[in-house]
Amino acid sequence: MLKSEAFDKNKFNVLISAPKGGRVYMSIDAALRLNPKIKKVALVFFMGIGDYFLSTNFLQFLKQRYFHLSFQAFVSKNFDSNNSPLVGKVLEKNPHFDAVSYYDGHKNTEYWKNYDYGDCLSKVDDETLLLPMIYEFHPWICSRTEALCETFCLPKPNIVAPPIVYVNYEPSDKVREIFDKITQKMATGKYKGVLFMQLTSRSSSYTYPYIDELISQFIKEGYCILCVEKSSVVSDGCISIDTEIFDINESIKLVSMLKKYNLAFVTITSCFGRFRLG
Repeated sequence: MLKSEAFDKNKFNVLISAPKGGRVYMSIDAALRLNPKIKKVALVFFMGIGDYFLSTNFLQFLKQRYFHLSFQAFVSKNFDSNNSPLVGKVLEKNPHFDAVSYYDGHKNTEYWKNYDYGDCLSKVDDETLLLPMIYEFHPWICSRTEALCETFCLPKPNIVAPPIVYVNYEPSDKVREIFDKITQKMATGKYKGVLFMQLTSRSSSYTYPYIDELISQFIKEGYCILCVEKSSVVSDGCISIDTEIFDINESIKLVSMLKKYNLAFVTITSCFGRFRLG
């Protein structure tokens, strides 16, 4: 068993074991057999935004398998090397969850598996199965979905589909305004495509140092630039959006609407892989 009080099996209503190397396994099926009054599953998210997107297939699979249960999410309200409150914003658009709440998470000095989930424990009742989203990540693990299936003692899928980004919601006025601007620019025939540029990593605070040069070069190559970075480039071919004003769901919606304009990405972040739109 792990040392952390957060993994007390009675509090979590789940069978937990941690054999060699501290690998954590939690049997949802066993917990449901032992406690038939469970009606809800509360998942405690301990991940950045990129890891969340890579977990969307697992979340869909989990809801399909336990369709009779209500799902809610807990996300840390604190931004640190392991957590991003942005996960809560995108979870609000995930159709498999009935509620999203924020907890006051604090990392201890041992290992991220021994994280303090005490704030979550105080917010659930006896009908709720509280589960931390813990997974292994090694070069030989093919996907987050497979790793999470192992954690929760569930069968792995034969084929892991691309991650899902949910965009089935109406665009805000801010999104429509930017989309209309780009539509007008593309109608001139001057540009061969739209290039979305994000060159700052929130998790490491790294920013690519040659943003202006990169923007200028892509404008010369005939792209209309949509940039979320601060830049001194003044050009009709460059539109900036302020992430302090645009929330992440607005950015996602805008990007999904721009797919028809030969959309490309220049980014250092991990969340711009091949996605399915849900």
